[in-house]
Amino acid sequence: MPIRPRYAAIAASVLIAIAAASCDSHKPTTPSPIAPTPATPASPSNVRLELNAPASIAPGVSLQLGVNVVKSDNSVQNVTAQSQWFSSNPRVIEINAAGMAKGNATGEAVITVRYQSLSASTEALVLPDGTYRVKGTVTDAGVGLGGVMITVIGGVGDGLVATSDGNGAYGLYGVRGRIRLQAKRDGYLNRIEEVDAVQNRLLDFEMTLDGQRPGVGGRYVLTIARMPCTAAVPDVRSYDATVEQNGPRLAVTLAGADFIVTRGHGNSFSGVMDGSDRVTFSLGAASYYYYYYYYYGQYDVVERLSSTSALVIDGKATATVSPTRISGTLNGEFLLVQGNVAPFRRILGRCSGSAHRFEMVRR
Repeated sequence: MPIRPRYAAIAASVLIAIAAASCDSHKPTTPSPIAPTPATPASPSNVRLELNAPASIAPGVSLQLGVNVVKSDNSVQNVTAQSQWFSSNPRVIEINAAGMAKGNATGEAVITVRYQSLSASTEALVLPDGTYRVKGTVTDAGVGLGGVMITVIGGVGDGLVATSDGNGAYGLYGVRGRIRLQAKRDGYLNRIEEVDAVQNRLLDFEMTLDGQRPGVGGRYVLTIARMPCTAAVPDVRSYDATVEQNGPRLAVTLAGADFIVTRGHGNSFSGVMDGSDRVTFSLGAASYYYYYYYYYGQYDVVERLSSTSALVIDGKATATVSPTRISGTLNGEFLLVQGNVAPFRRILGRCSGSAHRFEMVRR
């Protein structure tokens, strides 16, 4: 039966709609824009510490210290309670965990605070109110001289005494106004100086020998014998030694053994002729180098014993001088170390003592 025109038109319309829908289903669609995720702002980092500490504290007085951390955005946070506190000399200044500092005795100390990876330090004095510090260095021909007694013999602080250390440094605490100081040590002429102590002052003393300085330059046989100990280290070593003298300064170069020399260290050491008949030699501090600086091989006396071991001798020798010899004792160590090339990273044996024999006999 023939399709009626009306129904034919309707069918054609449906087919066209279906075709259009089919075509639309193949058209590319534009995705909706995705909003970016907001970036989380970075937390400000710690830049430095600001330590709040007084320049001086009176004896017996306690003061609260403080510290702020300054951040990268210039904000400031008080971290006093979260920090670690240290005093280089608790006998002078004592600091508890909360940052409370107490002046125990006249003198000086370095106050250090640590917070996370940051630290800050400052020097603080313990002085009676209204007084000051006078410090300096005592020298003999420019070399620091220890054992010199510095006494206040006039002015505020009369009777105060300080003794210079091995580097010649001294300090007097609690002086004021015009004061008079005397420097004294056996073998040297007394030295008197006056200074106005109206603030913390520096005052150095240059001492003059009371007599002729002996000449100790020349060639020697050096013998170092260790004290009895249970460690399996050599007991006696002998070397050829050449001493060069420049005023009080002495330089000793060793030969006659297989020395391991690294960065100029290993077969030499230095000394000071302090006075008319006394000598102090420094053979380095091998244990200090071992724990902190062994990468640099800074040992003053190092003798190769075998292909796998070496002997390190260190310490301080104090001796007296005669026309034929320099003899005394060595306060230090004989160390047997592994290897024969610096750095030495393992100590196989140690013999420590304060009275190893140290003797240099003239050739």
